Amino acid sequence: MQNNIKIQKQKSLEAFWNYIPYALGFLSVVLLLSVIVFNASKINNAFTNFLSNQLNLRVDHLYITGVENTNLEKLRLAIKLKKGQPIFSVSTHEIRQQVESLPWVRLAQVQRVLPNALKVKIIEHKAIATIRFDDTKWALNSKGELIDIIDEKFDHLLEISGPGSKEKAASLFSLFANWTDLLFLAKQAEYIGNRRWNLYLENGIIILLPEEKVRYALKVLKQLNKQQRILNKTKIKIDLRNVDKHIIIDENVNTL
Repeated sequence: MQNNIKIQKQKSLEAFWNYIPYALGFLSVVLLLSVIVFNASKINNAFTNFLSNQLNLRVDHLYITGVENTNLEKLRLAIKLKKGQPIFSVSTHEIRQQVESLPWVRLAQVQRVLPNALKVKIIEHKAIATIRFDDTKWALNSKGELIDIIDEKFDHLLEISGPGSKEKAASLFSLFANWTDLLFLAKQAEYIGNRRWNLYLENGIIILLPEEKVRYALKVLKQLNKQQRILNKTKIKIDLRNVDKHIIIDENVNTL
């Protein structure tokens, strides 16, 4: 007795019709995926609106922290938020990008606070000094980068001047890292001959810094000031350009 499976030849037309349901199923899946892909944003909006309506999740409050110098009107336009807007329709990523495009904003954090608020935390650039271009005064950050045009509110900050001063500003600021008091005493820093700095203090003292070994020169001056309180004097010139050999102190000088 043989149990061999009987082999039959199927007609080609009959085989074609047997595959039709599978082909139609595949095409249906492709069509459905295409509809979802091309209408993803509409589907997402519909879902977020439905969710917000059902749970009453709408933006009724906006909390902003960290604002000191940022223009509030420009900030409002950057956020572009409408009261009562479905909270999940708000793109925190887009708002963060728009807020960070404002001149004073260094970093921004945007988050939803359910059920009905949005929180924006701003970290602003810190103005270290100012610089003039023609009749316009700008604020500079610690990297020597321009922040924004400013008014007399920032007149207490150090003003730098001289050709090439903006490009060398960051290196100047770094010199004050170990002696921040000197930064607050200085009212002007002039870049001389594209090589070195002169510092003009509030009390009329002029400090001539060397072209090289500037940190060492300031260290020597700091020690001298600790011993003799030299910076408490007025209208003197302190020449540190050859600090390895001598420090010249001229007490008969007309200063700014």
